[in-house]
Parts: sequence; structure tokens; C-alpha cells
Amino acid sequence: MSTIRRLVPANILHKLKVVREAVRENRELLDVVATRLPAADRVWTPLADRLIPRPLPEPDDYERWCQAFLDGQDLDSIRAFCATLAVQPIISIVVAVHRPKLSVLAEAIDSVKAQAYPNWQLCLVDDSSRDTELTHLLACEALSDPRIDLQVRPKRGNVVATQNDAIALAYGEYVTFLDHDDLLPPDALAWVVAYLNRYTSARLLYADDDQLNAQGERVNPYFKPDWDPELLLGQNYLNHLLVIERATLKLLGGLREGTDGVQDWDLALRASELLSGNEIVHVPAIGYHWRNPPESKRPLSTIPATLEAATQVVSDAMGRRGIIGTIEPLNALMRGIHRTPTAYPPVLTVILPCDESLQIDAGKRQKPRHTIDELASTISGILSASYPNQHIVILVRDDDPPHKALVATAIDEISNHPWPDAASPGNQVELVEYHSDTTIGLVLNSLVEHCNADYVCVFSGASRPMNATWLHEMVGLASSGDVGAVGGLVTYPSAGIHNAGVAIGIGGEFAFRYHRDPSLSTGHRDRLLVNQSVGGVTGAALVVNRERYLEVGGFDSYISRELADIDLCLRLAAIGYRCCFTPTARFVRHLDPVEEPQRNHLETNRDRGADRNDATSARSIQGEEHRRFSDRWGSLIGRDPYYNPNLSTEAATFFPGVPAPFAPPWSHPVYWRELPMANPERFYTTRWRRLEPESALAIHLSLEGVAQLRLWIDCEEQSSCRIDLVDAHDEVVASFFLHNASSLPATAQLRLSQHGDQAYKLINRGAQATSIMMVRLDEHNEIPRIGLGRLV
Repeated sequence: MSTIRRLVPANILHKLKVVREAVRENRELLDVVATRLPAADRVWTPLADRLIPRPLPEPDDYERWCQAFLDGQDLDSIRAFCATLAVQPIISIVVAVHRPKLSVLAEAIDSVKAQAYPNWQLCLVDDSSRDTELTHLLACEALSDPRIDLQVRPKRGNVVATQNDAIALAYGEYVTFLDHDDLLPPDALAWVVAYLNRYTSARLLYADDDQLNAQGERVNPYFKPDWDPELLLGQNYLNHLLVIERATLKLLGGLREGTDGVQDWDLALRASELLSGNEIVHVPAIGYHWRNPPESKRPLSTIPATLEAATQVVSDAMGRRGIIGTIEPLNALMRGIHRTPTAYPPVLTVILPCDESLQIDAGKRQKPRHTIDELASTISGILSASYPNQHIVILVRDDDPPHKALVATAIDEISNHPWPDAASPGNQVELVEYHSDTTIGLVLNSLVEHCNADYVCVFSGASRPMNATWLHEMVGLASSGDVGAVGGLVTYPSAGIHNAGVAIGIGGEFAFRYHRDPSLSTGHRDRLLVNQSVGGVTGAALVVNRERYLEVGGFDSYISRELADIDLCLRLAAIGYRCCFTPTARFVRHLDPVEEPQRNHLETNRDRGADRNDATSARSIQGEEHRRFSDRWGSLIGRDPYYNPNLSTEAATFFPGVPAPFAPPWSHPVYWRELPMANPERFYTTRWRRLEPESALAIHLSLEGVAQLRLWIDCEEQSSCRIDLVDAHDEVVASFFLHNASSLPATAQLRLSQHGDQAYKLINRGAQATSIMMVRLDEHNEIPRIGLGRLV
């Protein structure tokens, strides 16, 4: 107790002495005592850790995932792979050093020396720390390896000046940055160089990252999207690990003075304005371990000057890009961008009914599933928007006069409501009938083609706006030069998030992002707070530039309502337009999920996933429309550039898949995708093709690299069969075996030397006849159900 007596006042010491023994085995109570004794705060943490150490927590799910799928790599195999690469540049690693904890700095340097890729240079610059032990450590490291260069600044500067000095030491073709208390995993540079060989145009690369907690466990991973200029304005998501071509860095003049603490964000923003999209490459692998907060010093992100600098670098970027709007600080290093539409361009807002009337069989009489009160609430919310130039159209079918009369009455009552001054000029509400045999897709296209609006808002009668600025935000974002459709955040009244855009490729189809997460969730690494690009947005509330809408032909009238919005987004993306999500446009549905089990399949996404076993849902997603959709997008639906390939494809959970779905380059980079869809028998006419012994079936496959193939085979019980895949030269390239079972997938490894669509034969080598599942795409084209996958 002598140490305590010197540091703590007597009255507090007495209280500590009384409770010490009683709470020795209860650390939680000790922490409560500490919070009630403010004078002891400055010594409490080290004191309590010595008296009663905290129990080590169990590794969280991510740490267990890392242990299962990332650890235990064969570094010799990685080195051998790197030695075969055609391009093996030197990567200079820049480290600014100022009075770090020596053990932490030593770990950072060791993580560089442990890299499987050997062609690196470590540039250490000490910012005049004036620490003898530190100087000795740095000197020993520089003398131990010729790839380590050291400079000591004679005068204290700042982060930018120190890193610029380190950049001046660099001689590698590429430069990256490492904080003096962080770590690189041993395969980090190998991933980077592998992608430099794969994407020869790359001039800036960035990798995923995670953080290290006090116990050294990996937590809080950031599985990043591919290049997204919208997200970079709100969040420095490129940082950790950012690798930039040294010539490009020199052309930019290095790091910019006055941006200390956010110099990497400023660099990424300026570099992205100099480079084209195909020169910015995402490396989908954990390439950086970030200690947050660093043990050695106060994080720069909490310093007021850094917070001001963050706003300034974003403001400067908006000025250079001609973006008119305001910046909202969201947290330490995230900024909300609110674009201001110029002169309030006219908007055509079309409110869709909640029934199934967009489908091809629209002639079926179905009662609308929304009430007049819900519709009135939707219209009121739209009119309440502080956007003065809307033309609102409500669609009703002409074969339901009672419903039409009720809607007309609701419009009359709403029109007489005293709306805010900003909302009254130019806003009109109109009732438009359409024939029951006509699809809403055709009606929408006709309305858009003949309107005078600059923007089109497709709005579902199942939702209503929650904030007055929703249309400002969506039109402002849709006015960007390369933005197609824009969607907002849709929530349930009491059950969390309905959707925050759509992720493509989930379950072989698509799914709502963050579906049923808490309403106040900030998303994966706080991404729900900022604007960003997404794979698609839904018709719950969708804004699109009229010219771009017409450029792709509007809604496809031959695709069902459940898929029309996604189809529109994919067609916009196919010609270079991004689909964007903004959290500043908020909407709420009229009913919670438990109250709307039979609602339109478009509006309740887990109908696309969890409710697949429901007979009604299953019928709604099959048929000619879905087949048309899959014929168009089947080859692309497994790759969403804004949903990391490491993440689970069972649901849009933003948690890594189990098993790891994405293999490193040295393990043959093949992605999982079944042809033409994950469950083709749900969407196409399927049949079994019978193969007699030694008979052959001709097929065409478009495969690349190394793949794991699956083939559905049916044979008699308790029997075995073998199917050979033979190429055009009658060479067996893969064999499928099935033992004592029927109707199960048989797997085989296939290594291909040719690329593109090739002719193959499936030959039955067994003694008995067997059958293979075939998927008929049309009268003349059918394929075997074969999937491509990562080798296991």
C-alpha cells in the first residue's frame, strides 16, 4: 500500500483499503468504485490491473474466423509464387517516428521484415524524438538490413513534414504508409504485388484492414468495397493499406502541408482526381492491423485541429470537383455531404400501388394491399418535402371504380391542407388511370417520356418520407455526372431497417443491405452514416435523371415488379452509371414485417431469401419474367463491386463468409458462381438427361483458370458411377464420381489451359445408365448444372 499512499489522498485511501479485499474477485465492482472516486482516476487503471487483472475475453467471431481461414499460411509457397511474377517492383514503406513505445515500434519493424514478398524498402524518419534508446533501436535496425534507411530530423516538425522526408528517401516504384505502432500481416505486400500483376494499369491500390485490441486480438475488420468516389468524400476508406505509384505521388507534390492527421485522406482525394477508375484497384484482403487508439499517444483524430483539417480537405475536394453543398461533421473523421440542387429542377413523382399490377399477368383481379389512410400518409409526406417543384402522379387501375373514388377523395382532402410555404409553389397531385391489362412498366415509361421533368421519383405506396429534405438530398446526388439511380434508408415502424440499398449476388440473387438491423445501426465501420455507391436501390423510393432513365429504356415491361427496380439499376450500371444510397433521405414503411407477410415481393426482401419456402413467394419469383431477368444478368449477378468478396453470400450481413469464399492468388483465384443461377431449377425448365454406358453428351462451358466443378448426377441406389469431362481433343480434364448415393452433387477439380467458351463432352464411364440434371434456357439451348468454386 506504500505506492498507493504516496499517490492518493488519505480519505480515498481509507475507502480503497476497506473495499480492497471484498472486491478482489469482482473486477466489475472495482470499476464501479473507480468511477465514484474521481481523484483516483489517474492511477486507477494501472493499480487495478496489478491488483486484480481483467480476465482475458474470449476471442470474438472475427478473431475465430481469422484463426480458421487466415492463419497458418505457408509463407514458402507465397515466396515461391511471388518469385514467378512478371512484375516484382520495390515497395517503399514510409514510417514517421516520434517517441513511440519501443516494444510497439520493434513489432512494427519486425512485421515489415517478416514480409513474404522480399522487394521492399523501409524508410524510417525520426521527428527529432531526442530519445537515446529510440535512436539506438533505429540505428541497430538500419544496420541490420540494407533495405532499411534511416533519417533523424534535427528539428521537431509535424506528421506531414516527417512523412515527406521519408518519401524523399524512397526509391521504390510504389510507396505505402505504416504508422509506427501498427502492423502488416506477412502476406500484405504479396497481395499487393499479385494485384499489380493482375491489373497492369493500377497506380493506386488499397487493401482491407482490421484493428488490434489491448490483448492483441484482431477486431473490427473493414471489408471495403471497390473504388467508390462517393464514399471517399465522406470517409477515408482507402487508408490502411494505401499503396501509390511513386511517380504519381511525386506528380501530386507529396503530402500537403496543413493536413496533419488527415494527410492520407487528402492524398487519396487528390490522387483519385488525377487517376481514372481502372487505375484505382481494391485488394480484397486484410493488409493492415491498426492499433486504435495507439498506446503511445493521443489519437490524432481527437485533436481539434485534426477535426478542422478533415472538414477542410473534404471542402477543398468538393471545390475542385465543382460540387455545391454543405459538409456535416458526423464523428471524428467522417463527413456527411449534402448536395444542393441548383434551381430546383422539376421532378415527376409517381406513386405506385402496392398490389401486383406491374406483373405480366396484371389482368388478375387483386385487391390493393394498402389502405387509403396509408396512401394519404404517403402523399402527405411527399408534399411536406421542402422541394417546391414536384408533379405527383398516383396510379390506379381502371377496373376498380370504388378504389379510384376513395383515392380521389383523399387527394381532395390533402390538396386543401395548409402546406409549408416552401412546398406549395409548383406542386401538383394528379390521379392517372391505367388499363388493367397494361403493365405499370409501360405506364411509367409513357409518363416519363411525355413529362417535362428533369428527374423521376418512383415511390411505393407502402412507404412515406420521414424528413423534409429527402428530395433535396436525392436529387442533389442524382445530379452528379456519373450517378444513375439514388435510394434512401427505409426502416420499419418498430423493427429496424428494411433496406439500405441492395447487395447483388446474395444467395445467388440479391438481398437488402442491413435488413432488420437496428434502426440506429451505423453499419459496417459506420458506413450507414454517409453517401455511398451500392449494387442497386429499390422502388421503395428511387430517384433517377430522366435522360438516363430514357437512355436505358426505362423499366422493362416484360420483367416483374419484384425485379424491375434491380433490372433498371443493373442496366444503368452496365453503361457506366453508379447507383447510390444516401442515409439523409429516410423513409418508413406503413407496416412491420410481421404485419405484411403477403406483401409484394419487391418490398419485403427477405421474401427473396428467408421466405423462399413460402408457396406464395415461390410462385411470385418464378416464371417467364424471372427467366428473362436471369438470361440478362446471370453472368454478372455473382459480383457486386460494392460488397466485398470475402463477405458472406448467404445474407447481406457484412460478416466474412464461412468457409472463406475468396482464395488468395497463390491458391488459384477462382470465385464461386453456379450457372446460370444458384438454384436454376427454381427459375427454368429442368429435366434429367439419361446417359447410357459409354454414351456422350456434348456441352459448351465458359471456364477459366482452376475451378472446382459440381455436377448433379442421379444413379440407382447402392450403385456407383463415373462421369468424365472430355475436351475437344478427347483428353479427360475432369472426372466426377458418385458412390452409393443418388441425386447428389459430385465434385471434381479442373485445370484449364484455354479460356473462353469451349466444347466438351460428358461421357458415362460406369457400367449402368445414369442421369444428369440439365437446365433448359430455351428450345435449343440447355446446360448442365455446373458451378465454379474456390478449391477446398
